[in-house]
Amino acid sequence: MPETHNAVVSALRTTPGWQALRNNLPPAASAFRLTGVRGSTDAAVLAALHADQPDRVILAVTSDPNAARALEADLVALLGDGVSHVFPQREGLPWDATDPHVEYSGLRVEAVESLFSGSGKVFVTTIRGLQERFPVPAQLTGLRIRITTGEKVSFQGLVERLEARGFERVPIVEEIGQFAVRGGLIDVFSVGAPDPLRIEFWGDEIDSIRTFDILDQRSTGTLEEAAILPVAFGTTEDEATELRSLLELVPTGALLVDIGETPWTTSVSTTWDSAHRTHAELIDSGMRAPTPVEDLFLAPEVLLPRARSFARLELRSDDPTGDASLGSEPPPTIDRDMERLREVLREGAARDEQTLILC
Repeated sequence: MPETHNAVVSALRTTPGWQALRNNLPPAASAFRLTGVRGSTDAAVLAALHADQPDRVILAVTSDPNAARALEADLVALLGDGVSHVFPQREGLPWDATDPHVEYSGLRVEAVESLFSGSGKVFVTTIRGLQERFPVPAQLTGLRIRITTGEKVSFQGLVERLEARGFERVPIVEEIGQFAVRGGLIDVFSVGAPDPLRIEFWGDEIDSIRTFDILDQRSTGTLEEAAILPVAFGTTEDEATELRSLLELVPTGALLVDIGETPWTTSVSTTWDSAHRTHAELIDSGMRAPTPVEDLFLAPEVLLPRARSFARLELRSDDPTGDASLGSEPPPTIDRDMERLREVLREGAARDEQTLILC
């Protein structure tokens, strides 16, 4: 991403704080603390780091799911689609009776698949999302079903593969994670796809691949090839799986970015203790052999040393002990007062400042 393509990242690069970070990027097992990071400047720092080191994996860790979603939205605005991915934490504890929403498991699949394919470089999760373990195919191949126009594919075999990958068979496709069969057509809405696919067969040959609108079911475009991402790990045919956390999957040369004010020690201990209490209550209630806590979460004494083994960047809003500061200030209160906005702009111009308005 050239500097001239994004005014936000270009402005960030003019600050002494950015220059200090760029000249002192931490090696493995050490940290650099950058302060004065407010609002969306955390996303700008990540975007600038990616522009400088486009082949490096960056793993940003926030305190809560809302912050993770907001950061990912900012990253998409700065980097475009496909570069960054959010890895959401579970909505509840793994023994909850309700199944996780298909979007959450699908986003996890998409993030890990992009990590191993090399297409994704910036990942966003929470402290708890980093602690959670989940089933990953022992052989990380065939995660996507790849189809091409003119390809010989068993119609019934594709139906079975979709079912094995966690898709729900329905009369009409209306949501992500669903597929429908009508005559020689298979409609499927894959995680990570902007539109659902309509795959038309002629016998056991794919005659056409089209996108369609879920509102009126009309075709909107044609494709020569497409990829269908499974809804959840552990559902792909009979592949063996292993329990891993995202922290165990990222390469050792990744940069771990700590965003937020919540101490990791407190957060991971709280999750660990809560999971053990719930597990004990389930045992006492007569539930037969629920999955052990150790299989579903990294213990604090495992997670924290592993995290400290990475090169780490800590982003903080205020911290007198920081190694450098961006010098950003809280945005002035405008509250739709256009005269107040003009006043702020005039004051900035008088100080020879460049003002960027982010909406």
